[in-house]
Amino acid sequence: GTIAFIMGFYDEFIDSISKLLKGTKEERIKAFKFLLKVGIGWAVGMILAVLVLTAVFEKNIYLVSSMFVGFILAAIPIIAMEEKKCLKGKYYNIVFTLIGIAAVVGVTLLNNSSLRGEGAFELSIGSGIYLFVCGAVAICAMVLPGISGSTLLLIFGLYMTVIGAVKSVLSLDLKALPICIIFGLGVLTGVVSIVGIL
Repeated sequence: GTIAFIMGFYDEFIDSISKLLKGTKEERIKAFKFLLKVGIGWAVGMILAVLVLTAVFEKNIYLVSSMFVGFILAAIPIIAMEEKKCLKGKYYNIVFTLIGIAAVVGVTLLNNSSLRGEGAFELSIGSGIYLFVCGAVAICAMVLPGISGSTLLLIFGLYMTVIGAVKSVLSLDLKALPICIIFGLGVLTGVVSIVGIL
């Protein structure tokens, strides 16, 4: 979302997802072609990132985490400049910023192993629901500019679980496929929900 915003195709990206779900036949075809182009680039980038980040993350967690934070911090002034007409005179919205910060701090404190990526993920009904919900929340963050879905996965303690599962499936080790499917269903649910709201 942040990169789409910076590159100037965020509105077309959101509109295309919306039209793919609710548009006319012509709008759906046009939206599909646009999203296919973006999707191919995303898939290639995701695969390369998974292969590189899993190796780097285990040894340099703070460098990778700092990179994610850097993406967010760099996006804030860009979004503020783009949306300054909408923001002007609405300083009471700072309350929502404080609520967001408090929510992130709260989740981080509740999940003290999250930033270290510790522990094996045991798939059960409860952890499956958690994985699904986190997938939906993380994709909402990825679609919104200025919020890092990767950072949210770190906070939820699922970053290494998801990245590791994707890497395993890419290596044709299908033991992690249920994790990818449950997370993927959460992602699809989140995309449909957030685009409708946006």
